[in-house]
Amino acid sequence: MAVPVASKRIWKEQNARAFDQKEKAVESLVADIKEDVMVWRAAAPLTCQSPGPLMVGLCGTFMSGQTADSM
Repeated sequence: MAVPVASKRIWKEQNARAFDQKEKAVESLVADIKEDVMVWRAAAPLTCQSPGPLMVGLCGTFMSGQTADSM
């Protein structure tokens, strides 16, 4: 789950550097990624209680050790 979150933040940072001439410090980028991961983990129980077909694979990733089949 951290990989998609990190990828999105890095992609947004790359775009900011390329198109807006804005640059964040690495420490700030890492802090943003950690915050996003915490938000996604906090939201996972809300979205994975009764996952639809699109959420089944993601719920296994979000929930620590649980898969959609074990819910």
